[in-house]
Amino acid sequence: MLKIRKDAWIVPLLWFAVTVSCSDNPQKSEPVSSDLKSIYTEGAAMSRHRTDPERALIMIDSAVTVGNITAARGEYLKAVTYYGGFRDLSESKRICLDFVNGPEAGSDSVALQRMYDLLATIEYCNGNEVQLIQYATEASRLAHALDMPDEVGDMAGMIACSMARTGQVKEGIDKLKETIDELIKLDTYPGVNAFHSVTKQLQHIYVENDMFQEMVDLSILALNRIEEFEKNTERFGGMDDNYDPSDFIDFAKGQTLAFRTVAYARMGLRAEAERSEAQMRLTDWSKTPDCENMMSTAYLHLGQWDKFEKAMDISGSMIRDTISTNFITALEIRVVGALERHDKARAFDYLQRAYIIKDSIANRNTRQQMAELATAYHLQEETLAHQQEILAREKAESRAHLYLVIGLSVVMFCIFFSYKWRETLIKNRKLYELIKNRNTKTGTDSESDKYAPESKEIALYNRICNLMSTDRLYSNPDLTRAGLAEKLATNEHYIADAIREGSDGKTFLQFVNMYRLSSATVMLAQNDDPVEQIALATGFSNRRTFNRIFFNEYGMSPTDFRRAGRTS
Repeated sequence: MLKIRKDAWIVPLLWFAVTVSCSDNPQKSEPVSSDLKSIYTEGAAMSRHRTDPERALIMIDSAVTVGNITAARGEYLKAVTYYGGFRDLSESKRICLDFVNGPEAGSDSVALQRMYDLLATIEYCNGNEVQLIQYATEASRLAHALDMPDEVGDMAGMIACSMARTGQVKEGIDKLKETIDELIKLDTYPGVNAFHSVTKQLQHIYVENDMFQEMVDLSILALNRIEEFEKNTERFGGMDDNYDPSDFIDFAKGQTLAFRTVAYARMGLRAEAERSEAQMRLTDWSKTPDCENMMSTAYLHLGQWDKFEKAMDISGSMIRDTISTNFITALEIRVVGALERHDKARAFDYLQRAYIIKDSIANRNTRQQMAELATAYHLQEETLAHQQEILAREKAESRAHLYLVIGLSVVMFCIFFSYKWRETLIKNRKLYELIKNRNTKTGTDSESDKYAPESKEIALYNRICNLMSTDRLYSNPDLTRAGLAEKLATNEHYIADAIREGSDGKTFLQFVNMYRLSSATVMLAQNDDPVEQIALATGFSNRRTFNRIFFNEYGMSPTDFRRAGRTS
């Protein structure tokens, strides 16, 4: 999961600290130069042989002392050295947490981002997905602020990989593909490095989910990108002038070809697998225990038992020096998870892998522990069928209850709807009769009879009502108080006073709408003209206004009024 970073001073120290096992000839007595170029030269030389992690710590302290690197970056390099050189995750994690939780956390944003990155890598090894996502998210946030798109992509890939490992396989794969699409656009060495890291994560997910053709397709894409970088290294930025990218190219090619070999082997394509293995063997990476550990899977499926045994012997030496305990724990957890998902084939595969690793480190309790686990596995087979039967019965009962609840809900809704519909019909019929009786006459003539003829306002009001009834002035949508006053040869203020006095306080518009609504109810009851046509014929400007005023006055829509009249 670790990558060589943008800033050149980290490259040699990270390189020789991560690719380590203890040196046979310690060099602690030799003086250590604090010059950056000397550190680079010594680190590069040591990385080609067997690195001494204790000497690496001395070099880091020396560089911090003379100020060639900050204390923050020195702490980061120490954490990397413990992770890679001493294979000590706990100490590496402690160094990182002491810094990120300490008062100096804001002193160097680049170092802080790297520490969160390393913490995410450690939790990946520990199988702690919750902490992994937390640290990777923080590392991604800092990388985005520092304009480090390769780091943003690398962390996005790690989070997506964690999603796939915790059951969200499709979502994780889709996210990894999106991240790869973004990283392939970066024409920088760190971008290519991050691209390789994320494609490797996706390859692991493909292996775990038996997606072998996808593995082959991805390996073609990855090899094309690596070859493009190899042929045009001068076009790619982010590399120190003294750094030779050939080691990365060899490493990335070897890993990618190994994944493709495994895919072909799992697909049963022997010729293609052997051809891909031959290409992979041309790289220096093929000489590493990591390579043999991966290739053992291919040999197993090709039935090449001699090669399989040899590969396991070589990888066994590596396993003793690596984080085997954490890896075994992760495999055992996955056994339990697979059993809970009733995936017995996957559980047994994890069980076998854990057994091989434990056996290779000569743990005296291995056989007893794995025998107990195997016994539990076989015993659980007997209970799985019973549990599945109970689960199926419970699901059937739950489904029956659900259907019953849905059926009762539908029946209750229909009863309620029928009741409300009947109640609405009754109410509309009563309203219809009330409106019909009220509008048999406009109501204005009967009201005008109540008033004494000697009242000047009432006399004018009676004249207005007569004019409304005989000339149907209300049917004119543009009728105004001024226009009515002109027709009656009077002042419009007198018109307003007369209407207010004669109609119990109505405004001119309310008075006119009273006649319009009265006429509309008659037309709705007596003919089948469209509602919009009736609205326009009675002086309303549009149907929407007519519907609103009609409902406000009568408590029902014109359509409901007509329907009530037909059913009464």
